[in-house]
Amino acid sequence: MGLLLAFRGEVCMTSSLNIRFRRPVPAPGAVVVQSWVKEERAGRWIVLGEIVDQSGRVLAGAEGLFVGVRGRESRV
Repeated sequence: MGLLLAFRGEVCMTSSLNIRFRRPVPAPGAVVVQSWVKEERAGRWIVLGEIVDQSGRVLAGAEGLFVGVRGRESRV
């Protein structure tokens, strides 16, 4: 989820991260990992993410609070 912000050019640290495991993740197996910004305000971002299986079932969901770091450049 932090990588999403890095691709946007933001340099940040994880302040909090809550993960809800809903179903076992198959291994080996193919899954989709997706994330998006829910809220952005004053150098803080709330980012949501999911791991979804091939049938579209959510296997895990997460919400993270990320805080910007000043004076650093993204290296992504």
